[in-house]
Amino acid sequence: MYKKLLIIILISMNNFCLASSEYRAIWKDLYDPTSKIRDIVFDIKSEKIEELIKEKLVTHKIKDFALRYYWIKNNLDLKVVNSEKLPEETTSLIKKQFLNKIELVVGSDFDQFVNGYEYVGVKHGWYEWEDPTGLKDVGSFKMKREKKQINIIQKKATGTIKTKYFLKKTSWSANKFIFWKIDKTIQEGAYNIKIQGKVEYMKKNNLWLPKKLTMATKHNLNENSDQDITRSMDIIYHFVGYKVNTSEALRWFSTR
Repeated sequence: MYKKLLIIILISMNNFCLASSEYRAIWKDLYDPTSKIRDIVFDIKSEKIEELIKEKLVTHKIKDFALRYYWIKNNLDLKVVNSEKLPEETTSLIKKQFLNKIELVVGSDFDQFVNGYEYVGVKHGWYEWEDPTGLKDVGSFKMKREKKQINIIQKKATGTIKTKYFLKKTSWSANKFIFWKIDKTIQEGAYNIKIQGKVEYMKKNNLWLPKKLTMATKHNLNENSDQDITRSMDIIYHFVGYKVNTSEALRWFSTR
């Protein structure tokens, strides 16, 4: 279940201006700090992450736990920070789940997102892609931009994922839109997952970067017409310890 909860952090709109000019209109007026970032380090902290890890560890203390990210262009790494050294198997598992979950800060490469898909065209404002091989988990998806909203619909053999990114302008975004709220619905068979997220920002090095991501998730299992099982979970991620353009990430990679 937890792995599915992390889907909310899958896509940030920051760097999608790399898209083809045919559909660049979707992203062209979004606030993008990444052009001024060559090197960044930051931590993500969450009590819920600690709780979930504690459930799997019996003999190891979880204290002062954080996920520390190092990023330079074309390179990304994650360090698991804890007051007591954790088993390599545990840190490897954590890194596997969280390594690519930082798009809220450094953005996503749109070319990677559509890699392997064939651009079909635009219909009624929806830009569409399909998997020509029929082998991918997501067989097709489409995107549509409204003034203050971006919609994405992903089709799978087992169900559908619908995502709405809400946009707004702020006093600091230089007349650009920022991504501040998300609604996501995942329907797969008897499972229905609804996720609502909200992002708060902070100023660092004259850039505005995520400060907090709040997620509210409701997981519904419809076993039959007489019985529904519903579970809810709230998670708050704190983005702390930003070090922007200090060469710390560069030093980290030079020692790997």
